[in-house]
Amino acid sequence: MEPLLWRVLPMLALLVSFILFFYFQDSHLSPLTKLAGDGCSLLPHRHYWITGKRIVTPQGIISGSVEINEGKIVSITEGYGKQGDSKQEVVIDYGEAVIMPGLIDVHVHLDEPGRTEWEGFVTGTRAAAAGGVTTVVDMPLNNHPTTVSQKHCNLSLKLQR
Repeated sequence: MEPLLWRVLPMLALLVSFILFFYFQDSHLSPLTKLAGDGCSLLPHRHYWITGKRIVTPQGIISGSVEINEGKIVSITEGYGKQGDSKQEVVIDYGEAVIMPGLIDVHVHLDEPGRTEWEGFVTGTRAAAAGGVTTVVDMPLNNHPTTVSQKHCNLSLKLQR
């Protein structure tokens, strides 16, 4: 029974990730939309534009601009070039780089508690965000102690806050 459980759990995590991804594609359904005002951003601007020649949208790849206000995407306009109403609006030009929604990594080893010299929660999640990953699923077996019991899982959650 136990070997079967360890074969099923990773597939279950992957399935849940896909379901959540497709369910929350519409931003009005997402419970995370209320977090936009918490100041958590890699860019220090409240209102800005990202322009690029390769923006991935549900309709395909376009050349254009993405308007972001208070941490939320408020518009996507087709047509490459400077956007915004005034010189004071921030425009970040990514040129040929691909602009796309965040990725989900369902197999990361954050190794906290116990092996933070390998990679801890802070360094692992920062590296993920820098690479475009917005959601991670921790694999608990490298932690010391392993976080496969409720007690050790609660310890790991406490350390990550």
